[in-house]
Amino acid sequence: MSSNLAEHKELLTEGTELQQFAALPWRTGSDGKTRILLVTSGEHQRWVIPTGWPIVGQPPFVTASLKAFEKAGIIGDIYPQPMTDYQYMKQLDDGSLQPCRVTVFSMKVYGTLSNWREQDHRKRSWFSVDEAADRLDDAELAEFIRLHGPFPGKGTPDGDVIRPLRPSPLHVG
Repeated sequence: MSSNLAEHKELLTEGTELQQFAALPWRTGSDGKTRILLVTSGEHQRWVIPTGWPIVGQPPFVTASLKAFEKAGIIGDIYPQPMTDYQYMKQLDDGSLQPCRVTVFSMKVYGTLSNWREQDHRKRSWFSVDEAADRLDDAELAEFIRLHGPFPGKGTPDGDVIRPLRPSPLHVG
């Protein structure tokens, strides 16, 4: 098990699916074009979205926001309703594989920090929607992004189905 997963032994029940939460960070530039932020995975340096294990007592979208803050050094508005989910096979330290479901929340980014918790272990970079989909390690998530972009609701930056929340990563207890 990875050190992160080791802290969540209760999640390891044989035959069950693990659960993680993720933010899909995006911004619209002054040129009107949407960019998606990807980070490298900790161990294998693949391009991924910020993802993490559930935090006891926190709703899933808050967990996603906190993981984006820790892993990518970003702040912004996160939409409380998931936009999609996907499954991958999580390789555990013992070499075994276990299915893991990742629930994804859209996050409109307003700021990037110069210094953040995992900056020594990860790279981050902004990509166009198509570039992000091409670089993502997960084909299911990449296809979703190609079809819908990072936007909640009706596929526009101002999707009218759900409204964003701004949980403060510094004050969530």
